Amino acid sequence: MPIGKALQNARKQCGDSQTNLSMEANCSRETISAYENGRAKVPSDIFQHALEKYQDLDMVMEAAADYFGPYFFPQLNGDNVDHHPSSVLMKSEEELEEALVAVKKAKKIMLKPGSSISDVERRELEEIAQEYIESMTCGWVFLRALEPYGLHYTKLLENHNREMIAKGYVVR
Repeated sequence: MPIGKALQNARKQCGDSQTNLSMEANCSRETISAYENGRAKVPSDIFQHALEKYQDLDMVMEAAADYFGPYFFPQLNGDNVDHHPSSVLMKSEEELEEALVAVKKAKKIMLKPGSSISDVERRELEEIAQEYIESMTCGWVFLRALEPYGLHYTKLLENHNREMIAKGYVVR
C-alpha cells in the first residue's frame, strides 16, 4: 500500500477530514487529496504531523517499505495473518524462543574471527540471522496488537530512544 493510501486510511480511521488535516498542516485540502491518491509525495513534516496525530503503525511500515524496499521488515497483512491478541502472543513467544535458541547456537561460531569460520558455519549463521529477523518482524505485529490497549508504538519508541540516549548507546 502506498504511503498516501496509508495516510488516508489512518485519517479516515480516526474520523478526520482532509480539510481538518490540511488546516493543521498549512496546506490545501486538494494537496492532502494529492498525497492520499499518490499524485504528490507526502513531505516529511506533514508525514510526521500525521504520524503523531494518528499514531498509525501502517504509516510507518509503508514509509519504511517505500524508502528501504526489501531491506526493511515486511508488513504482515496477508490473509494468513491472525492479528487477534492471543494469536499474536502465542506467535511472539514462539518466534522469540526460536530466536533465543538460534542466538545461543551463534555463540559457538561468533567467538571465532569471521575469517576463520567454515562455509558450513557461515550458512548456519545465515539461518540464525533469519530466525532473528523473523522474531523482529513478529515484533511489529506485537506492537500493533497493543494499540487497542491504548499503547501506541510511537510513544513506546520515543521512550526507548530516550532511554538509549540516557544510557549512552545513542548519540543525537
